[in-house]
Amino acid sequence: MATIEGHPLAGSVQFSTTDASDGVEFAIDTYTRSANFFDWMAMNTVGAPLQDANWKRVVQRVIDLSGGAADKSVQSTSEELDDAAAEKAEKTLRSTVNARVRAESAEDIAQG
Repeated sequence: MATIEGHPLAGSVQFSTTDASDGVEFAIDTYTRSANFFDWMAMNTVGAPLQDANWKRVVQRVIDLSGGAADKSVQSTSEELDDAAAEKAEKTLRSTVNARVRAESAEDIAQG
């Protein structure tokens, strides 16, 4: 899922799974960027803790619905990307969104 420029909080959310020796690791990666100073203030004072708690609930719900268990409690990490890593993440996101738009346009044309 992705939001684009002009939204108060532009970014993306990616859900992934990885095989692990004792099961499956489920992860939610978010990349966010505030549109302006006021959005940044809101995110850093109220929004980020609320989002973190929400994503932890989502992961716990996935664990519960799958019948799985977590050896440790749900883990959360956060980091600020440097300029090069942020640029790489943005390019990847733009490429993904553009590919999706092209695929949907091709589908629309094929359906006539």
